[in-house]
Amino acid sequence: MTYRWVDFEPEPDITGDGSGDPEKFFITILDPDGEEYACIVHRIVGGRFPINGDLADEKRGRAQKIVDALNRL
Repeated sequence: MTYRWVDFEPEPDITGDGSGDPEKFFITILDPDGEEYACIVHRIVGGRFPINGDLADEKRGRAQKIVDALNRL
C-alpha cells in the first residue's frame, strides 16, 4: 500500500465547473487506490501567503509526514 500526496491545486481547477475561490489551494492526500483520503487547505489571502512561500512549504512538509506515517502502517 502506498499513500501519496498531490501538490497544491487551485480550487477552481478541482471543482469541475471552474467555480470556487481562486485564492484557495488544496494538497490532496490519496489512498493506495488513488481515492481522496484527506486535504490540506491553503489560502493565499491577497498574496500574503504565496503558494511558493514558507507557510505553503510547511504544509507540504506536513503532507509528507502524514503520508510517511500512513505508509508505515
